[in-house]
Amino acid sequence: MMTGSHIELSLAPLEDLAALERDWCELQARADIDFYMSWGWIGALIRRSGLKPFVLRAQDGGRIVALGLLLANRQTRHGWLKSRKLYLNETGDLDIDIVFIEHNGFLCDRAYGQALHARCIDHVLTSPEAKRALGQWDEWRFGGVSQDYLKLLEATGLRVNTYAAKHSGVIDLDSLRHRGQDYLSTLSSNTRYQIRRALKLYGERGPVAVTAAKTDADFARYLDGLIEMHQKYWSARGGKGAFGYPFLDGFHREIVRDRGPLGEIELLRIAAGDFEIGYLYNFTWAGKVGAYLSGFNYEEDSKLKPGLVSHYLAIEHHLAGDAHVYDLLAGDMQYKRSLSMESPPMYWLDLQQPRLKLRVEDLARAVKNRVFKPPGEAKPD
Repeated sequence: MMTGSHIELSLAPLEDLAALERDWCELQARADIDFYMSWGWIGALIRRSGLKPFVLRAQDGGRIVALGLLLANRQTRHGWLKSRKLYLNETGDLDIDIVFIEHNGFLCDRAYGQALHARCIDHVLTSPEAKRALGQWDEWRFGGVSQDYLKLLEATGLRVNTYAAKHSGVIDLDSLRHRGQDYLSTLSSNTRYQIRRALKLYGERGPVAVTAAKTDADFARYLDGLIEMHQKYWSARGGKGAFGYPFLDGFHREIVRDRGPLGEIELLRIAAGDFEIGYLYNFTWAGKVGAYLSGFNYEEDSKLKPGLVSHYLAIEHHLAGDAHVYDLLAGDMQYKRSLSMESPPMYWLDLQQPRLKLRVEDLARAVKNRVFKPPGEAKPD
């Protein structure tokens, strides 16, 4: 592992998008990342938001070894607390950040390990350059980061507020292949029964099959099918649905159009004969499949499990291929618990400056939690 003793860090406004794209694409080949940190995601975020982030660069002997985007936004919460907040690879605008980044962090050359991530954080916290560029800020949001980042932030000595911790479910496809194990046999008896029963019922309508989009026309048609099912489900429950947000809709149409032909996006159609059970929109990056969005054809018969069946068949589809991992991504849903082993959580963390207003907020939160403890729980001493 390289020590990086000669690393030089800089922070400057984005001026040349084409140059950033070249640097990002060259560096991402030397980094251990998921699709969220690839140029497919980052480039679309910059282009479609129209925002001009600050770019943190780390160079070793003139070679780029780390990159990250920083944006500042003002937030008001509780009706009284005003906070100037930094965001890493996000914007602070909820209508944009609805795309919901995970596996976030600085894009770093794997040869430098966690020490380089720490150097990037330290540069923002302590360098005169960063203070001139970013000005005074109260909090720094790290959205969708791993437990490694929790440790790095705790090591700064500043307060770390855990806004959210969301578990996900991961299926280790390599391990299943190595053991020669049937995936269905790894699930609980109840889950196996539900899947087999649903497959039998669907099978009465025609052969159950998974088909992946291959052509531009396939990608467009499958995405439209997914959106229709997704929005129908949420509209029936009085919700807005993911594609009810204009930014998200345009963002993903662009990604599917541009990155689908490159093999970075997967759209799957799950059907029984001509009857469509559902669609899955997955990221495919470095042998990892990330199940990002879905649309399912729900019916009155509760024995039909379109979500459970669709993900089960997608897992089997990739088990027969060469993917290493099927990641159900963050969120505590029943189907994720049923289909996978729980994996370490993704964190949404706020690194906080020592501000009186933030201490008051923390005290108010603690009082509220103490007063409104659920019945039966003992209050702490």
